[in-house]
Amino acid sequence: MKTLIKLSFPVLLCLPYVLLGQKLDLRDEQIVVNRKEGKVILPYTLEDGSIRYEFHTELYYSNDSGRTFQGPLKEVRGHIGRRVLAGDKRVIWHYEKEMPDFDGKNIQFKIKAKYEPSVLNLKNEGAALYSLVVPGLGNPKVRYYRWWKWKYRWVVTTLLAYGTAGAAIWQYGEANKSYDLYLQSNRPDQAQTLYNQANEQLLLASGLAVASAVIWGGDVVRVFFRGLRNRVDKHYLKELNEAMDIEAGIVPQATYLRQFVPALRLSVRF
Repeated sequence: MKTLIKLSFPVLLCLPYVLLGQKLDLRDEQIVVNRKEGKVILPYTLEDGSIRYEFHTELYYSNDSGRTFQGPLKEVRGHIGRRVLAGDKRVIWHYEKEMPDFDGKNIQFKIKAKYEPSVLNLKNEGAALYSLVVPGLGNPKVRYYRWWKWKYRWVVTTLLAYGTAGAAIWQYGEANKSYDLYLQSNRPDQAQTLYNQANEQLLLASGLAVASAVIWGGDVVRVFFRGLRNRVDKHYLKELNEAMDIEAGIVPQATYLRQFVPALRLSVRF
């Protein structure tokens, strides 16, 4: 039985992480067909780049020498679907459930993989310390910005927090000047005007200080809870991929720690 395996990256999901000169290392080998259990086993490898990725993989097949492909196949187990991490992977297709008349003649398989940066690259709740020092700075540590023009959006938070704090300090200084003039004034009408002006400026300074504290503190709180969410999501992602390992019949391992040049390689063997 002659078989051919193909792999492709049809879509890049996250624009800020465009990969240049990406290579696909493909090897055509025979796949494992277990007719007793009615399944086909396809081993393959996913590789990370300078950062870690999550892959969304789908399995397709062709029985007309690759002219057309059908799928994605549904009766599949193992490392298939969303949020697959890099490493040595295995897909098991139960063809008897989906295609009872499968005979394996002129069969070709294709795995499509979409990918995006993984939550594993992000920091946890400790990133709130960055925002505690510089408002907004913790945001790019705990989240991805999908569009390049928003990559430095966190700077807006910095400018707002520092701007309102600076304005509050300036208004407080102006209030002190008005109060000093009030103390030096010899005219009752002028003194009352200066006193009212000092109070208004002091009230405005207090409002700006509160606004700055709300912007600054709110950013720290947001970063903290987003980082906490990242921690929970990382744990879920690890458990999800360990469950895939078990489904595929291999020993669970922390494959997400591998770092290589971004590529997708398929190896199949008896």
